[in-house]
Amino acid sequence: MSRLPNILVAASVLASGVALADYTTADVTGGGTISGKVTLSGAKPDLPPEKRDKNPDVCGTTAPNQTLQVSDSGGIKFVVVYLKDITKGKALTAGTAELNQEKCAYHPHAQAIPVGTTLTVLNSDPILHNVHASLGASTVFNYAMPLKGQKIPKKLSKAGFVKLKCDVHGWMNGAIAVMDNPYFAITDDNGNFTIDNVPPGTYTLAVWHERLGEKSQPVTVAAGANKADISLASK
Repeated sequence: MSRLPNILVAASVLASGVALADYTTADVTGGGTISGKVTLSGAKPDLPPEKRDKNPDVCGTTAPNQTLQVSDSGGIKFVVVYLKDITKGKALTAGTAELNQEKCAYHPHAQAIPVGTTLTVLNSDPILHNVHASLGASTVFNYAMPLKGQKIPKKLSKAGFVKLKCDVHGWMNGAIAVMDNPYFAITDDNGNFTIDNVPPGTYTLAVWHERLGEKSQPVTVAAGANKADISLASK
């Protein structure tokens, strides 16, 4: 499998897809599970709330900043965790996913999905939204969605980090990590993650967060349970 490009600097470097031919499906014998927690080191920055200056009857006037969500225990939500350099293992299976626009925010704010997945974009608000998705300098899709209940399906056929924004409501932003191997996860509310059925071996475990950037470390996987905690520096 070819590695996802380094997305520490900016999502704009992810301009092209990743060849699926470099990852092959194979039986996994004595597979291991990697589980852990991604935490924030240092004080959480004092992020200003979102100022909402359009359609206040639907959007409200302010909302908590979505770009860094940290639990009371220091766990970071919406961190993508993945193995960079694995070349074979369990099957990568594309499926379906949803991106909902509700109360002038993207739900989920960030997600990780296999390449080839069909994403259904939904507008649950009774106002116009414009969903502009970019992979580097390329537009993946750009949909004007004026109707409540409107749905548009889109197959995501290139791996990389997709940025989301609404050209109508400038505070609306989000991310979709489109992954080219099946060994990935996204952290839950408390920063926890699990990646299962990993062939025994030594790999590079990487984490990426839209605000805090990327960090990687080696991980050796044996049969059974394997622990891998990671911290990201506050910015």
